[in-house]
Amino acid sequence: MKRASPPPSRRPVPMVAAKRRIEVDALQVTLPMRVVNAKNQREHWTETAKRTKSERRTVGDYMRSAMSHWKGLQWDEGSFSILLTRIAPCKLDSDNVQRALSAVRDGVADALGINDGSDRLTWTYEQEQQHAYGVRIEIRERT
Repeated sequence: MKRASPPPSRRPVPMVAAKRRIEVDALQVTLPMRVVNAKNQREHWTETAKRTKSERRTVGDYMRSAMSHWKGLQWDEGSFSILLTRIAPCKLDSDNVQRALSAVRDGVADALGINDGSDRLTWTYEQEQQHAYGVRIEIRERT
């Protein structure tokens, strides 16, 4: 007797491998996490809050660790351009990408110690289609 495959919500989700690339003028971090637009989810508000808090804390902790290895920058005085890339099998429209990456944006700002609405930070968003899920964060010092 053949077993039925599990429903899509219970299938294992492939994730990208965690990577860190540190250059003189840029820091690039890839995190294996699946970000979703909370507006499109049908869940209780406490579940949304838990997921958002977990994403923000994970990104903040990982970015603080990566930034400690990126020497020679003035974190307190510099201005930065930050590129957030959502990696997923299907694309979202532009406003949903920003909403899905809002907790990631907050986590990066927490790690930098700068308010995410500050003029010192320039945010850009992109998407990349792959079979796996993940988020790529690239920070460059603006000149």
